Amino acid sequence: MKLLFEQQADIERSFHGKVRIQIPEKFSGSRTRRNGQTSLCESLLFVSGKSERLGRVDDSTSCMDFEPEEQKRRVSISSAANFVEWEKHKINFIDTPGDSNFAYDIKCSMSIVENAVIIVDAVGGVEFQTQKVWELADEFKLPRIIFINRLDRERSNYTTALESIKSKFKKK
Repeated sequence: MKLLFEQQADIERSFHGKVRIQIPEKFSGSRTRRNGQTSLCESLLFVSGKSERLGRVDDSTSCMDFEPEEQKRRVSISSAANFVEWEKHKINFIDTPGDSNFAYDIKCSMSIVENAVIIVDAVGGVEFQTQKVWELADEFKLPRIIFINRLDRERSNYTTALESIKSKFKKK
């Protein structure tokens, strides 16, 4: 996983005070297509020390996907909120479902947050449904961070993903 920040200091400056973060996953027509949103949340919990183990969706050990049906299907089907404390700051976040059947859940979550993290897959780049999430963030006038995920996958390409971001999300 790689953030679009040059230094850790840039990340710290981005999250002053109490911040609610929406981490919208791409809508996906296929339940098997995942981009690692819940895994990112699990990493935040583990790195911050809130969780003693790194939860994994595939192992059904995720703190964020706690419903039995989510564990069985290995996919988020409802929004889950959590928080971490980092250097005297409380960071709240919502892990929303990625399936397009739960688009309303994503929209409701985005209506109560202060900013968004848009996760882009390093293999697929910006896809149609990622653009829909971006448009929701526009609708709610949310500042955003773009997170390129899954750089460890076969056929991942940071430069191609970055070019996809630049071409699809132009400044207005």
